[in-house]
Amino acid sequence: MSNDTKKDLFKDLPKPVYTHLTEYYLYQDGLSWGRTKLLVSIEAGTLATAFSMRELAILVLIFGVALIFIIWRLIEIDWKIRDQNINMLDIVHIPLNIRMTKKPPTYLWSGSKLLRTAFIILILLNIILSIMFYLKIL
Repeated sequence: MSNDTKKDLFKDLPKPVYTHLTEYYLYQDGLSWGRTKLLVSIEAGTLATAFSMRELAILVLIFGVALIFIIWRLIEIDWKIRDQNINMLDIVHIPLNIRMTKKPPTYLWSGSKLLRTAFIILILLNIILSIMFYLKIL
């Protein structure tokens, strides 16, 4: 692709706008991963506290479920904000054969689907453990 052709790509999406949108996409993506790490840390703390302070285990596990729901929602919002301008970025990316994300081999193997599955498993784990502590199985 010639330099003139590359310059024409920025006719509809000026370079400063492209730069801002790209940086913002990467910022939101990093923010969602930061929140995911926070969620994992909170879950680890929830489980450690539940097993070390058995008298508060049910309360701690229920509190952990609430925090997972809140952080999960924030991550979903991050993804929505991150992806809102992807079509504008594609104005520049498609002619250059650049992709912001790689398509997963199947629908179920996408990162968002796998993370949602992991969040659901953590919530179910906390609920099951709460029931087991209530029934004094643990």
